[in-house]
Amino acid sequence: MSEQHQMRSVAMVLFAMALLVTAVVSLFVIGGEDINPDTEHVGGDFTLQSSSGSVSLKQFRGKAVLLFFGYTHCPDVCPTTMSNLSETLDLLSEREREKVQPLFITVDPLRDSVEHLAKYVAFFHPKIIGLSGTTDEIKSVAQKYTVEYFKDGEESEADKYLISHTSYLFLINPEGEVSDLMSDHTSPADIADALRQYISR
Repeated sequence: MSEQHQMRSVAMVLFAMALLVTAVVSLFVIGGEDINPDTEHVGGDFTLQSSSGSVSLKQFRGKAVLLFFGYTHCPDVCPTTMSNLSETLDLLSEREREKVQPLFITVDPLRDSVEHLAKYVAFFHPKIIGLSGTTDEIKSVAQKYTVEYFKDGEESEADKYLISHTSYLFLINPEGEVSDLMSDHTSPADIADALRQYISR
């Protein structure tokens, strides 16, 4: 076999291996495995508005916080994640629930008023707090948590647009640090187990 043929064979093998790795990674993501990237530089305190007034992350020190960025017109990922949050809270004992605070931050402040958010989150569970703010305030908090979002469709479509957004569910420990990232595929039982690592102490 010539040197050129050997090099071509090696290149084909490397290409096939790259395809295999990509396929395996895709299966894990699509299959709903928990996401565990480096969370050291993700997160931070913030203050936004709820229907009851200002809410800051630091006021929940000593509790585990489940934080999700989404919007009320979201057709799939948001209601799925919110339903999972509701089921998770139902799996916890009353004592455990007292040590957990779920927060829902809208990435669509133009349509999601704090009053509208309050009704939306209450549909899933009364313990969930909906938060909004100005466009710049939401963007600032999203950047702290490496959350990206953008509007789909033309501006002329008025209120009928959709928003593509990062759909991580952030688990923030009682010290206010992001400890785990999960997805809409993570089961309520797995979320509850992750929470118990912090609220059972």
